[in-house]
Amino acid sequence: MGKAKKRIGGKVASVGTALLLTGGALVSPAFAQDTADSGANQTEAESNTTVTGLRSTYAEAFLVVLNWNAVPGADSYELYRDGSVAFTSELDRTDTWSRAIFLDGETTYTFQVAAVIDGVRQPLSDPITVTTPVAGFRKHVLWLDSRWSAAIGNNLAVVSLREPRGVQTTYLWFRDGTLIEGANGPTLYDRGVTQGTTHSYQVREIRSDGELGPLSDPLGVTIPGTPPGVPLPAPDIRSTFVDQSTAVFFVGQASGSEGRPAANGAQRHEIWRNGDLIDSEGNGWFVDRDLDRNTTYSYRFRAVAVDGTLGEWTDFEITTLAVGPNII
Repeated sequence: MGKAKKRIGGKVASVGTALLLTGGALVSPAFAQDTADSGANQTEAESNTTVTGLRSTYAEAFLVVLNWNAVPGADSYELYRDGSVAFTSELDRTDTWSRAIFLDGETTYTFQVAAVIDGVRQPLSDPITVTTPVAGFRKHVLWLDSRWSAAIGNNLAVVSLREPRGVQTTYLWFRDGTLIEGANGPTLYDRGVTQGTTHSYQVREIRSDGELGPLSDPLGVTIPGTPPGVPLPAPDIRSTFVDQSTAVFFVGQASGSEGRPAANGAQRHEIWRNGDLIDSEGNGWFVDRDLDRNTTYSYRFRAVAVDGTLGEWTDFEITTLAVGPNII
């Protein structure tokens, strides 16, 4: 019996030789199946790396909060608004949520999210649309972020808005419930704080017509260091050189580094020798000269805070040489 023949697209293919006409060319069924499987696998892989579950969980006139399901292996995520990368308030893009900011009221936006894996952006999620409400003050006006520092003579708390309206917006700043400043800028530089204290900050907006917005949620900020009136820790003292008439000391602060004000508020050090104050401005290196040879001296060191509070003592004893230097 001869091989069966089948007419396909105007051409005759031999069924026994298992050839199929695809796209104008004869290919084997196995090759056609591999191609189909490859396309299916690619589609499946893309579906595994495509963000799903994109949804809006909160909307205001100026921002929209979006959540989505995590993609396994994603290093980060990119949020798109109307086809372009959206402005967001988050620097860390590894979370499965984000706030799209700088929006307009009563406007419809289209959002999509893409996962980034090994530096490669994956397919965009299915789009969703969100319509922002009428412009007005936010239920929770602003999110506050805190950076702080404390240095001698410059105790400082810096509180910044993570979502400022713009430099023309006027803000009223409150510390511990008391109004301390009104300014156009979105950052407060509060120099009325001291080390070791904790304060609560809030802010509210003023519209151009003078109407006040509600207070933001409070933000607690603690200035590092020892609170005023609390004795500072004893300083770290080392003797680095002694000869017949000279002693060299390193006066290290309990916190901080050589020659720099400590975070605990130490401004200077008192240095006493055999019961007498010989230096009250010591910091870093101290050299005591004109000593008697082959003599033992007792030293005491303590820190002095910015507010005048005295720290704990460190005692140290050295003996000068009879002859020749001695490097320790």
